[in-house]
This record gives sequence, C-alpha cells and structure tokens, in this order.
Amino acid sequence: MGTGKISAMLVCCMLCVLSCGYAQGKNFSDETELAYLDTAGNTDVVVFSAKNSMQYAFSEYVEGVWKVSGRYGKSSGVKNVERYSSELRINYLFADKLYSSVISKWATDEFAGIHWQYYIGPALGYHFIEGPAHFLSMEAGINYTVVDYTDHAVDRSFEGRAFTGYEYVITQMTKLKSSIEFFYNFEESKAFNINSEISLVNTLDEYFGVKTSLEVEYNNKPIPSTLKKTDTVLSFAIVFTY
Repeated sequence: MGTGKISAMLVCCMLCVLSCGYAQGKNFSDETELAYLDTAGNTDVVVFSAKNSMQYAFSEYVEGVWKVSGRYGKSSGVKNVERYSSELRINYLFADKLYSSVISKWATDEFAGIHWQYYIGPALGYHFIEGPAHFLSMEAGINYTVVDYTDHAVDRSFEGRAFTGYEYVITQMTKLKSSIEFFYNFEESKAFNINSEISLVNTLDEYFGVKTSLEVEYNNKPIPSTLKKTDTVLSFAIVFTY
C-alpha cells in the first residue's frame, strides 16, 4: 500500500463523518488525528499518520465504535514504515458502570513481520471512576487470533486480553490520557504483547486541538526473531472533534 491508499482510507472516513454525523446528530461523535513530517537537506524523512475514531449510540445501552489508523514513512527515499489497522466494537451497558463488548480488529505491519493479523472476541469492562476530573476503566476478555507472518508462517490461537484506560482533565482545555493493553497467548507462554500510550491533548476551540503522544509497543516473541522487540513512536498531531 502507498500514500494513495492512505488518502483513500481517510476520504472514506470523512465521508462517513459527513453522511452519518449530520444525519444522526447527538448520537454520533467523531475524532480525527492528522500528523505529517517532511524534511529535506542533510536529513530526508517523510512520515504521515492518521487516526479516526467514530462512535454511535444506537440506544441508551448500546453503542458502536469504529477506529481506523494508518502510518506511512520514508527515509532517504526508502520506505521504512507502513502499517494500517481497523477496529470495530459493540458495547452493551449492563448497569451504570458494568458493560460487555464484542471486539474485532484487523491490522497489517510488514516491517514488524506481520503480513496481516485478525482477532475477534468478547470482553467485560467496568468504569471504576467516571469524573468529573478522573476517569478510569478496565477490561478483560478472550480473543481468537489469526496471524499471517511475512515469513509465511500462520498462527491460530486463543489469547487473553486485559486493558486499562485512564483520563485526567487537568483544565477545561487540557487532558492527559493513558492506556495499556496486554495480550497473552494461551498456547505459547513466551508470546505476549504490551501496547501502551500516553498523550496530552490541548483543545484550541470547540472542534480543533493539538495532541502530543508517546506510543510503546512490546512484542516478547517477534517473528522473525531478528526483529526488535520494542517499537516507540513520538508524535505531534492536529485533532478535529465533531
């Protein structure tokens, strides 16, 4: 995939925003992040990334969330980053704080050894703290996962998943967000992944803001084994919220 497919993906997301957002009103919300870096001279680097998260409340108890993301980069004219993902989840609120979810996700990242990866599974979550300044949620679930690696190996397994998300409203215009997600392969004890992100979001007005974030992804048993176990990304993005 190249930049053309990234642009196509973003256009599709924005069309969904226009078609669904105006039609559904308060039941619909959307957040888009865009980041771009292009340097020339002694350093020749191009990096483009985009994320979009759409949320729709079907009723007081049921909501759907669709997240898509893409990152593409070149260094000295050679492609060294290309990854895409799409996650769809349905949440059902049992009580004020207890909820269940069905989550499915597809991703590709050939520079991390993954031709494509897909998982689906249920989860149970609880909102321990719900404001006004602090928000804390935790989830636990089981996924059925299929991974097609770039070395042509294919792995099918059941994974345990645990997630914690925290948000602190520092001021009316500033939020601190953090999350950590853990995947454990029940069939291979050394095959586990940890993904974490911490970000600071500054709102400029009702719709626009800026976001500084640090993402860390750890794979304890990458395939092939020559790959590094840890990936880190520091980014600065423009955020549009509807």
